[in-house]
Parts: sequence; structure tokens; C-alpha cells
Amino acid sequence: MDEIYRRLWVNQTLYFMFAEHFRGSFEPRDVQPMSIADGVARWEGVHEALLKRYHAVVMEIMRATRSLANRKAPSHSKG
Repeated sequence: MDEIYRRLWVNQTLYFMFAEHFRGSFEPRDVQPMSIADGVARWEGVHEALLKRYHAVVMEIMRATRSLANRKAPSHSKG
């Protein structure tokens, strides 16, 4: 479940939809949402230190990218 909760945390999935069908048809009464927010929140708490490092890395990448984007491209003049 650790791997599953990691993926659910990344894409911010907080509900699963469970449904039963009969020959490909779903009845509304057979579709039930199931909150998985508590499990994702527990995973986040257990992995807090890892997520802080992840955040720091993402912020550094963003800073470096902005820095590169703000630099002027060298002019290419023929002389």
C-alpha cells in the first residue's frame, strides 16, 4: 500500500469509485465513492521528512530554471 499511497498523494486522489455492473451496465445504487483521504494523510505524515527533501529539490529546480530563463541570450553578430 505504501507505493499506492505515494502515487495517490502525487496526483491528489482522495476518492475511489467502486462499482458493480451487470453486463456492462452500471446502476447508480451500485456505484459507491470511498474516501481514501485518511490513508493518504497517514502516508504523508509518515513520509514528512522525505516530502520536505522533495519540496526542497523541486524549489531548487524552479529557482535554477527561472534563473536560466531570465538570462539574456548572447547576441550573435557577424563582424
